[in-house]
Parts: sequence; structure tokens; C-alpha cells
Amino acid sequence: MLVADRDRELHPVEWDALEKARGSEYKPFPRHAWYTFGFAAARPPTSADVREAIGEAQSRAQGAGRPVDPGLLPLLDEAGNVAPL
Repeated sequence: MLVADRDRELHPVEWDALEKARGSEYKPFPRHAWYTFGFAAARPPTSADVREAIGEAQSRAQGAGRPVDPGLLPLLDEAGNVAPL
């Protein structure tokens, strides 16, 4: 399993270590919050979804008066198999 921390690297963690940490009496960072994500309703992105995401990133950067940082590099390797752009 790969785990993300506050740095930009992914850290490999053994499943046993993850289970042990989850059973710890110390709650997770930040502010003792626990997040759960559900992907039951997940679906492949449509071309409109991709365009909307790129436009949102550009709009937010433009509203802040700076370029997208870090730069936006859409990797659309399988996009043609999912939705026509």
C-alpha cells in the first residue's frame, strides 16, 4: 500500500503496519480528523468532465492572478477509449 504524508512522495507501508497504526489510541493528523471516501457511484469521466476540470483549474489560477502551479499536464493516454474529446 502507498501512503501520502505532508511531503510529495508516496511511502510504501506494509498492510500489517497499517492495521496496527489504525488500532492505535492516537488519532490521525490533522486535528484528530478521520476521513472516509466512498466510490460506489464512481464512473469513467466524460469529455465534459475533463474539460470542466481543466477549466476550473485555469479559472482558479486566473482569479488568483497567477499561472496554474504546479503546471497542469493532462495525461490523456486512455481518454480516447473512455470519451471522445
